[in-house]
Amino acid sequence: MDKFFDWALTEVARQKASWRDREWGYLPLALNVSAPQLLDVRLAPRIARVLSEFEVEGREFELLFATDMLQADPKNLAPMLLALKAYGLKLTVDGFAVGAQLLENWRGLPLDNLSLEGGILNSASTNHADRLLLTALISLAHGIGLKVNASNIDSEEMLGLLRRLQCDGIRRYRSDAALLPRKVEGLLRRRGLF
Repeated sequence: MDKFFDWALTEVARQKASWRDREWGYLPLALNVSAPQLLDVRLAPRIARVLSEFEVEGREFELLFATDMLQADPKNLAPMLLALKAYGLKLTVDGFAVGAQLLENWRGLPLDNLSLEGGILNSASTNHADRLLLTALISLAHGIGLKVNASNIDSEEMLGLLRRLQCDGIRRYRSDAALLPRKVEGLLRRRGLF
């Protein structure tokens, strides 16, 4: 870890400690962390030692890191973030304009549909965080004028969830029960295909 970062970390913690009994002592302090620093196994213990030295709680301290870290090395990033969270630190993804820019770019394209398959569709019916992401994704797509279709749905629970989230279409729904020919015929008639 470089000396400048060590100095900045110490100064930020010292400043926070000096404000403890003042009216602005509640303000959290933040420090930007580079990719090499964030992936350095010595980061969490170093921060913990400095915070302890100045009697600053982790929740009063925020680390910011660039959005591209989420894409570059997520498998190695996760343990580092967990180590930092263990000390109570707040972690912030900085520069999320990358994601917002993607949506802005899509809005200007003559697109009609967004087809979802795999990923969060595989776990949204059982994982609350994935369900929230799926809800947001469908809402964002609708917000920029896209219809949303989901493919390869294989459970009634997921089918019901997608209907509640106002997914516009389901493609290749797989059910354990075979449809009777008259049900297939009725389905095709309702859709104007028969």
